[in-house]
Amino acid sequence: KLSYRLHETGDGWRVFDVLVEGVSVVANYRAQFNQLLRSGSVDELLSRLEEKARAGESEKAKGSD
Repeated sequence: KLSYRLHETGDGWRVFDVLVEGVSVVANYRAQFNQLLRSGSVDELLSRLEEKARAGESEKAKGSD
C-alpha cells in the first residue's frame, strides 16, 4: 500500500511524506538522522548527506548516457 501526506500551500498541494506499507519515509529519515546525531555531530551528518547527494548526482549522470 502506498499513501501520501499532503500539505496545502498558497501554490497548491504539496507532498511532504510518503508511506509505504504504513512506514513513513520522513519518520525513517528522522530516525536515521537522530542516530547519526547521537553518535556524531551536525557537521558529520551534513557531510554524509552531501556525500549521498554527490553519489546520487553521479549515478544520475551515468544514467543519462
